[in-house]
Amino acid sequence: MIFETAGVYSAQLARFLGTKSVKFIELNPLEANMRMATLRRDKTDTKDSMKLALLGVTQLDNLNGRRYCNPDYVPLRVLATRYEELISERTRIINHLHSSLELSFPELNKMSTPI
Repeated sequence: MIFETAGVYSAQLARFLGTKSVKFIELNPLEANMRMATLRRDKTDTKDSMKLALLGVTQLDNLNGRRYCNPDYVPLRVLATRYEELISERTRIINHLHSSLELSFPELNKMSTPI
């Protein structure tokens, strides 16, 4: 089975397929769009599903999408995603704090090294 990532909808589908041990490929919409552009230019849900099926038959080895994985690894993937979000949030907060300090105490940069 092959399908495009569509937010929470595809996450639920991937979880369901994983519990049923159905092998699947979940494609990034940009990659799917680029690969299907060579097939035909019409855009409808029916034609898109046919094109995705054709991709699965003709280019299966070249697709870079997320493939079916062992259900034991799903919690690790969720934790890794959350870790990346926390690191990004931490960086944003540090940058915000730094800019606020610069606005409040402009002479602080002359006295010490930046954070």
